[in-house]
Amino acid sequence: MTTEIANHEDSFCRPLNEFEAKEIDWLWSGRVPTGCISLLEGDGGTGKSFVIAAIASAISTGNALPDDDTHREPANVLLLAAEDDPSVVLRPRFESQGGDLSRVFLYEEPLTLDDHGIKRIRALILKHDPKLIAIDPIVSFLGTKIDTSSATDVRAVLKPLAALAAEFQLAVLIVRHWNKSALASASMRGSGSVDFRNASRSALSVISTDEGHYIAISKSNYGATGKTLTFTIENRKLLWTGHSDLSADEILNRARLNREQPSEIDVAKEFLITALADGPVPALRLIDDAVSVGVSKRTLFRAKSTMNVASRKNGPSWDWTLPDTPIPGENVLKHN
Repeated sequence: MTTEIANHEDSFCRPLNEFEAKEIDWLWSGRVPTGCISLLEGDGGTGKSFVIAAIASAISTGNALPDDDTHREPANVLLLAAEDDPSVVLRPRFESQGGDLSRVFLYEEPLTLDDHGIKRIRALILKHDPKLIAIDPIVSFLGTKIDTSSATDVRAVLKPLAALAAEFQLAVLIVRHWNKSALASASMRGSGSVDFRNASRSALSVISTDEGHYIAISKSNYGATGKTLTFTIENRKLLWTGHSDLSADEILNRARLNREQPSEIDVAKEFLITALADGPVPALRLIDDAVSVGVSKRTLFRAKSTMNVASRKNGPSWDWTLPDTPIPGENVLKHN
């Protein structure tokens, strides 16, 4: 009996030289490989769904994505999208990206990624032959029985998806929202179990700051080292605008520093509160003092207007003073 078990188990054990070496095929060169799961994640409102529309539209038409000069034939896309209305949001968004709407198939029925749901997806693959399946967001298709913080539960959902991707050599791109841990690195910001990330072969971080919108490669099991992309959203359309040398964590760190540092106008307001605490001060002296500590004249006047600082005639000159109560607009002289 022991020999039979050993022989049975050995039938699943082969030396590596019996495996055929294969090159990685990319749906989006350096960013989204085929045959596996990739992750697109970021805070709410950063443009993740616009990124999905841009990628899917390019696949549907055969148009190149940034940093990808490989010619590809137009291909079908299967879209599982739970948060946006198809007629009001999705169709206009894909139209604005120039997508071939006849090649983008939206599955409208509720679907849970259990055994039954995987069978339904398999049937859709056999019928429509998509090169990309986009799931936006993944949490909307997990059902009520899945504990998203459990590695076991998450793996149980993603393993069959990865198997479909490998079997049909297509890309599965799942969208995940970030949590509120603003001090964490990009690799630890995803909501739920870290196994969402561990089960993905590639991860793209979508980050929006006061300086712009970014897509950074934050994980690549296949050694992709592409630059961070920049984009903007205008008139319901995503426009690629260039590259950045910053990594996902560097972008997040810069955004944190900007949030922690007071704005120019806040500094100017603080200056006026301190300078005028003991009563009226000549305007010319205030301006000179402000400039000497790095507050520009333009910013000082903006702060003055916002705070209703009053200008009062004092002989040939003007004094500024903090009002006890808001000063009516006609009594505030902004340029003195």
